[in-house]
Amino acid sequence: MSTVTIRINHPDGRAEDRVLPPGSYRIGRESGEIVLHDPNVSANHARLDVGPGGVTIVDLGSSNGTLDAEGRRLTGPYALERNAPIRLGGSTLTWFVPSGPPPAPAPFPGAGVHSGPPFPGAPFPGPGYGAYPPSPEVIELRRRADRWMLLAILSVFCGCGLPGIINIVLASQAKSAVDQGDLAAANSKIGTVKILCLLGWGAMALSLLILFVVYGSLIAAMLAGGASGAPRHF
Repeated sequence: MSTVTIRINHPDGRAEDRVLPPGSYRIGRESGEIVLHDPNVSANHARLDVGPGGVTIVDLGSSNGTLDAEGRRLTGPYALERNAPIRLGGSTLTWFVPSGPPPAPAPFPGAGVHSGPPFPGAPFPGPGYGAYPPSPEVIELRRRADRWMLLAILSVFCGCGLPGIINIVLASQAKSAVDQGDLAAANSKIGTVKILCLLGWGAMALSLLILFVVYGSLIAAMLAGGASGAPRHF
């Protein structure tokens, strides 16, 4: 196989054909070999591999997922079928074979039209164009990022100072990574925030314990000195 033709249907109705030689092509919202200007496509959404055996697509942990022609979310490398569209957000990619019948554009999310939920149990989009709901993994990551953001803010008010501010910045970056579909980076930053928060709280608890022991000893010494210096009555 020397080259393949990939037909791209954009959310605004435009269609374009790309002739691709063998190789790997990164698909993203703003950068990559194939750029899809689609708000429902992640910054680093998927990878298209063209080889002697055909065309394969791999989802790279995108927020809204990559769906096959039946609307099932891909969980691993998937071999494209000729003239069968693959959905990424509101866009579709089709391994187009001119000798066969032209592929009909995949159903666009809208009133009464859909291609299936992005993950089992997910509701369909409502009337009019709308994004598919995020996957459970994305929802859980957002909750974790929000939770650690709140704890980082509390740590600043409790006296953690600069480490607490660093944690706020990292938690904010984690939330941005989730929104961009970079779940690995979000997990990494949340883990860093967790470790730094625990270390900061541990150091603060140790400081309070030392202060308690020191002041307790001083107060005990003062009470003992006052008792020994009191006048005695016979």
